Amino acid sequence: MRKFIRSFNKHVFITLIQLSLKLRYRYYITGLKEIKKTVLKSEKGTLFLPNHVALLDPLVQVSLLLRRFKMRPVLHEKFYYIPGIHYVLTLPRSLPVVDLAKTDNWEGRKQQYYDLLEEIIGGLKKGERFMFYPSGKIKRTAYERLEGASGAYDIVSQVPDCHVVLVNARGLWGSRFSYAERQDAPDLSVAMKHTLWDCMKSLLLFLPKRRVYVEYSLIPPEIKKIKSRTEFNRALEKWYNRDGNESIAQPRVPFRKHPKIQKRFWAKIDTEQIPHEIADPILEKLTQKVGRPVSLEDEWGRDLGLDSIEMMDIIVEFADELRIEQVELIDMLKVKDIFRPILELHHSHYDIEGDENFHPVFE
Repeated sequence: MRKFIRSFNKHVFITLIQLSLKLRYRYYITGLKEIKKTVLKSEKGTLFLPNHVALLDPLVQVSLLLRRFKMRPVLHEKFYYIPGIHYVLTLPRSLPVVDLAKTDNWEGRKQQYYDLLEEIIGGLKKGERFMFYPSGKIKRTAYERLEGASGAYDIVSQVPDCHVVLVNARGLWGSRFSYAERQDAPDLSVAMKHTLWDCMKSLLLFLPKRRVYVEYSLIPPEIKKIKSRTEFNRALEKWYNRDGNESIAQPRVPFRKHPKIQKRFWAKIDTEQIPHEIADPILEKLTQKVGRPVSLEDEWGRDLGLDSIEMMDIIVEFADELRIEQVELIDMLKVKDIFRPILELHHSHYDIEGDENFHPVFE
């Protein structure tokens, strides 16, 4: 009886999610029928690898994939434990990804992440299906970047015979749930409240629908055979971005005022102001790790080939000197970015510069 109730609740909640999303989004889906024919006829495990455009991505993919494939979503714990959504996500046996941006109990967090990867790898070998975001974060620019993310590569390299399905969603860039409208992180609850208000003002029927294009494709064999994490990530980036940077889509909502476009600004780090007694030991440590001289302008992922765990190992080791308790990993593009907390103590060390990856949007 308990199993029946759980299954019934899952179908009810998935139906509600589908109906809610259809009020705001119109889907254009390609490749899913072919994927269904291949995957459902096989006993092999399946790994879905979507790009990550906005906070709402997991719900969109759950609504499209869960009933067809009974896959298990792998989601960041901040999203997984949101009240109300959490119960829905437990129904398909979703898995939470521990927050790797916190320095407290770092070794414990790191072990939890490794245990998660082992559970996914073990499940794939048994024929289970999972959805895993290879970038590990919502994209901040119109270009999907994986940097030095290691999860997807580690899983695929351990289970090379599983089905790997690449998922490319376009159309949510520019929504309230994406970074396109802001520099700080989008707030899911606030965005949902505004969206519900738009629905009410438009009497549901007159609310313009955002077009969302979702493509499903088996991973090209040449990508699956790559034996280097860096090259694997660059190949995935090339696939996700093969149509170019995603443009802003902003449907006009009735009775909603769209102010003038605002340009974002953020603080520029003056590397000359970074204390040498703090920077030099860190650069020396990184030089030993990657086997070549490292500069403050090097990118963690693209230049050094380090993933978020390897970056956090450095940050945790020098946490006291850097005065860091929690890190916004999405802001840590270059080595110099870990020195922001120190420089924030002296605002005169900052210059204001425009975000070169910014694309105009309506607030």
